[in-house]
Amino acid sequence: MRQLFLYLMFGMVILIAMPAGAKFYTFKDQNGVIIFTDDLSQVPEDQRPGVKTFESATESHPKDKKVEKTAPAPDSKENRLEKQKKWLINEQNALNLESDELKSLKKTAATPEKLEEYNNKVQTLNKRIEKYTEKLANLKRFPT
Repeated sequence: MRQLFLYLMFGMVILIAMPAGAKFYTFKDQNGVIIFTDDLSQVPEDQRPGVKTFESATESHPKDKKVEKTAPAPDSKENRLEKQKKWLINEQNALNLESDELKSLKKTAATPEKLEEYNNKVQTLNKRIEKYTEKLANLKRFPT
């Protein structure tokens, strides 16, 4: 049980980790698989002239440039994707918060009752992590 929890927590940390202000490059390997990297030296030299570059999402728009965004239609694919994105962000934040709370609860679980309460909360968190991971995988499986 503890090992499963550690694996799930490790997986969640990997999924949740976000880069801070970086450039990303994409290229296709010999099998046609799209590879993302933040290290230009990993891109084969013959593909470097045509490599696609992406800036980190943490950078904001210039303040002097006005960005106008129209609201998507209520039933549009863009609106559904925006709702899913908001759900994923909120769920990610809630999972992180609950994980932090469980870490502090584990330190105080001295009695069998407290340990059982802790284990029940871990199981509940693991189910939520599975649901989150499944939804995230489904979104990645069917890109826009």
